[in-house]
Amino acid sequence: MTASATNPKAKAVKKAEKSKQKAEKIFHPDSRKAGQLQRETLRKHKLAQQVAKRGQKQKIQANRYAFFLHEIPSEVPALTLPELHELVKN
Repeated sequence: MTASATNPKAKAVKKAEKSKQKAEKIFHPDSRKAGQLQRETLRKHKLAQQVAKRGQKQKIQANRYAFFLHEIPSEVPALTLPELHELVKN
């Protein structure tokens, strides 16, 4: 038996080296694999943008709710429309 067959760390190192070699592989620009990689990176970029946009939208909505929560007096059960307009103006 070889040392790599008995030593699990050696197997892991060998496997990591193989995956590293695959990551460095260069594909022809017009190849099917290059197109797949390009689509994959574009999708990841678009999803990251959507996550950021969604987070910003939720943050704005939370600020709006917090404004009304802090501005409306707790002892008042309901406000009329003119009272709400005055609240937002000030």
